Amino acid sequence: MVDLLAAADLMEGKPQLVEHGRIPVLPLRHDNNSYAVEGWCSHVGGPLIEGSFEGLTVTCPWHKSCFRLDDGRPIHGTTAVSLRTFAVQERDGRMFALPSDAGRAWPPSPASPKE
Repeated sequence: MVDLLAAADLMEGKPQLVEHGRIPVLPLRHDNNSYAVEGWCSHVGGPLIEGSFEGLTVTCPWHKSCFRLDDGRPIHGTTAVSLRTFAVQERDGRMFALPSDAGRAWPPSPASPKE
């Protein structure tokens, strides 16, 4: 389980971008429930924090793929690949995330870019 941010910093309907080991995680509070998905689009890696948010959906700013934030499913757009989701827990004033997939392992950090 990874400590993402202070619970008070996750305001209703205002997504945050949190990096853990170079993995972008996008938590959002909606109707007093907290959700988190990977912060890049599964199509070509567009920055979802720069997308448009409506209810429990986010639309990628690059190619307009739209995803559900509760389960990561694509609704429409250029991808059929779901976003990775994270179970979110609030405890002692902090928000924590755990990968929701069967492996329950935090994803490995991507390789450092070559210069």
